[in-house]
Amino acid sequence: MARIIGLTGLAGAGKDTAAQAMQREIVGAGTECRIGSFADPIRQVSKLIGLEPYDRERKEKRVCMNVDDFCDSFQHAMDKVLGQRLPDEDRAALYAYTVEALEKFMYEDVIELSPREFMQVYGTEGGQRLRKTLWVDLASSLWNALPGIVLVPDTRFAHELAVLDDLILVVRPGTLPVNGHVSEQLALKLMDGADPATIAPGLRFYRLYNNRPQAFFERAAEKLATAFAHYGV
Repeated sequence: MARIIGLTGLAGAGKDTAAQAMQREIVGAGTECRIGSFADPIRQVSKLIGLEPYDRERKEKRVCMNVDDFCDSFQHAMDKVLGQRLPDEDRAALYAYTVEALEKFMYEDVIELSPREFMQVYGTEGGQRLRKTLWVDLASSLWNALPGIVLVPDTRFAHELAVLDDLILVVRPGTLPVNGHVSEQLALKLMDGADPATIAPGLRFYRLYNNRPQAFFERAAEKLATAFAHYGV
C-alpha cells in the first residue's frame, strides 16, 4: 500500500512545483513515486468538453459555449471518464446536480465560464453533493494498490485528509485566494494557524515556504522528500 502525501495551499503557491521536485528526489533515492490527483476525473471531463484544465493561464479565462452543445459534451465526457467507475444512477445524479449549479453561468442559450469555475462546480456542488467522499473514494481505490509513495498536490478539503499519511502546507507570501471558493478554505485555515490535529488527528503535518527563488524552493522540497524516502519521517 502506498504512502499518500498531500500538498495543500492557495492557487499559485507552488504545490505542483514542489511535488515535481519531491518526485525526482524520491525516485532518485530508489523509491517508486507517482503524482496523483483527487481531481483527475474532473480534469479529464473538463478537457473533453473543451475547457483546458492544465494550462495555468487558459484555465482562468472564460469561454462562451452554446448551452445545449455544452450539456451534450458534458454528458458524453462523463460517460467516457466515469462509465466504468460509477453506476448509471450516480452519473445521472452527478450530471443533474452539476448542471443545476452551473445555471448561474448561463444566460439565454449561452454558458460562459472558465475551466477553473467549471471544475470547482463539478467537483464540489456536483460531486460532493452526490457523495461527500466521491472523488476521494475513486482516487484511493487506485492508490491503495500501488507501492511506494503517491504525492497529491491538489489536496483541498478536510474530508480528503482521512486517506493521507502526511500533509504539507505550501505557503507563498503574497498569494491570495482566487475567487473565495470553498475549496480554498482548508489552506486558509492552516495558514491562519489552525491546529491540523483538530482537523485530522494523527496526520503528520509539515510547512514548506516558497519565499525565495525557485531553485531554493525546489531544494527545500527535495530535502523534505529525502527525509520521506530515507527516514520515513
